[in-house]
Amino acid sequence: MRDYWTANRRFPAELADEFKIGLADAQCCGLGAAVLRKKFSEAAIRQCGLFYLYDDALMTVQALKPRFRGRLMIPIRDHQGRVVAFTARQTALTPEDDKSREAKYVNSPETPIFTKGNLLFNLDRARAHAGEGKPFVMVEGQLDALRCWSVGLKTAIAPQGTSITEGQLLLLRRYHTELECFFDSDSAGQKAALRLLPLALKTGIEVRFLTLAGEGKLDPDLLFLEKGLAGYEEVKKNSFGGMHFMRRYVLPDARTATAERTQGAVREIYSVIAAADSELLRRRLLGEIAPALGALQVTPDVFERDFASFLARGGRAAATGPGVAGSSSGSGGGGESVAGERLENTALVSSSSDDSAAPERDLLLLLLHFETLGGALAVACPHDWVDDRLTAGALLNRFLAEFSEGQWPGRDRIDALLETEVERALVASLLFEKPQIDDPAKVVVEGLTRLRTRALAPRLRQIDILLAQAATDNSFDATALLKERSELQRRLRSPLALAPVA
Repeated sequence: MRDYWTANRRFPAELADEFKIGLADAQCCGLGAAVLRKKFSEAAIRQCGLFYLYDDALMTVQALKPRFRGRLMIPIRDHQGRVVAFTARQTALTPEDDKSREAKYVNSPETPIFTKGNLLFNLDRARAHAGEGKPFVMVEGQLDALRCWSVGLKTAIAPQGTSITEGQLLLLRRYHTELECFFDSDSAGQKAALRLLPLALKTGIEVRFLTLAGEGKLDPDLLFLEKGLAGYEEVKKNSFGGMHFMRRYVLPDARTATAERTQGAVREIYSVIAAADSELLRRRLLGEIAPALGALQVTPDVFERDFASFLARGGRAAATGPGVAGSSSGSGGGGESVAGERLENTALVSSSSDDSAAPERDLLLLLLHFETLGGALAVACPHDWVDDRLTAGALLNRFLAEFSEGQWPGRDRIDALLETEVERALVASLLFEKPQIDDPAKVVVEGLTRLRTRALAPRLRQIDILLAQAATDNSFDATALLKERSELQRRLRSPLALAPVA
């Protein structure tokens, strides 16, 4: 294990000592006995996330199957420095009978003290170093943040996976309002960076995006490994403001884009600007569009008038509502969570921090490009699983209703189903994408599973909290709660499938 850390990952041994990184024994047979011997309550043992435990299992050593075995263990601390969870990296010592043997990373499930969307890795240490001229630097995963720390960049933080939430940025704002986004330059990293922008504007975080000059690929871990802190100074010289970064993504070449594509891209930019509460900030951002879209040769006042018209026609801010990131079933050091890898392979990158990241958007994309799945999806997807506060969610429910009634007009004739300019821009953007997917039905099921988890998991966590509180109240009858919890767990475990539709 020490060789893996120092030779394979090329981290100094002292860093492991500093961050209390260690190894979970391959058998881990003593953990269950230890917690029972210390007389932890049954509710605490069930909720701690250290064991795989059947709902009706008796509380015995044999029943307590450790979640982490033969893995590199990275403690996850909250902003006060308290260990609340773990990320566990697969090693050669991970036993063959491990339930998650093939998963590169296994992560603690959410518990009453650990919610992924409310925590940033290394914030407990980084907050002491952030300040004037020293912005927070957000990287994709824990190992990226550890690499930054090892070379002297002490303000590095990482989300639990690539999904960014409003809660995380509000937490960050307590300590400093300047942030640099330093994600990988692959598709998944850039989409995650783009999802950050409207949230940053909404929460009052000033964000810049770091990238390499030219067409180079940016991998923070590799860059720091090769160049140390000088690598950071190199990419900082080529940082972009929000509008310039967004233009590079939504309209890579304004000179050759069609008028329709350009209009759709500008509307996407407007929807992000609308997330800013400050009129002064909106004007500043609108002023950045003209230089970013220099090839169009349009003056800033034109964009100001066009933006006002966009708002008057019902244009809205990019949705930034809260949610449970279905693609973040784990956090994955270095941004390498299993779910993240699977979705990247299908060209769909999802979290739920905004409209472009929600599972609704992914399902809408699949519905538009694989229309034959519409009938089956309409049957399998309950209306209340879909968040229709999101533009993608409202469209998904509307389109599925058409399939249910046998009235789907086909994607080339859906203008009558679109009610706002924002909806038209979203659909135009999705139709422009060309997902390369071998098994679209499988990916639809994955999206449905994420919707189900987001819909049911909050109630399950609430029940666990109530049971924990009731553990000390002998007069409380927990029978109904236990029954409801068992039913929710059964539903969450049950595999979903698309039934053939005649």
